[in-house]
Amino acid sequence: MKNFCSRFARISCLRVALSAACLGAGALAIVSVVAPAAIVSSARAEGDEKHPIDKWYDAQMDKASSTHESRDVIHKALEKWDVELNAAYKELMGQLKPPGKESLKAAQIQWIKFRDSEIEFMKNSIYAMDGTMWLQVGDDRVMRLTRDRALQLRRTLETLSNGG
Repeated sequence: MKNFCSRFARISCLRVALSAACLGAGALAIVSVVAPAAIVSSARAEGDEKHPIDKWYDAQMDKASSTHESRDVIHKALEKWDVELNAAYKELMGQLKPPGKESLKAAQIQWIKFRDSEIEFMKNSIYAMDGTMWLQVGDDRVMRLTRDRALQLRRTLETLSNGG
């Protein structure tokens, strides 16, 4: 199954696995094999180079053999993305003029509120579902909130560097 997921989009594997789960207990074995590999794929636009954290994440998830190990990798990835987010924010603040700094600070405060609200929503939806797989899915979504914001700030830095 792992080879199957590496040949095709991993997110498609998750959809297949979740569909199989709806078919009954006999299909649940597919979920335990396919879903962990499916949720680890790092989303990126075609042609984009993978970020080093994404490369690390994919390599570690390929080695993970249990939900516990996968969740540990996701938590470590979240820590790495949090460091990346803070570094990008600090760099961006160093390049902006006062009005831009004020806007970025206000946007970041609003993003933190959004992130916290999303996490609360996930606690009451995904994390509340039966089965340990959903803990991993929830963890992955939490990690991706920070990942996506870090990459967004990095893209803004790149735009400022290329345009100025």
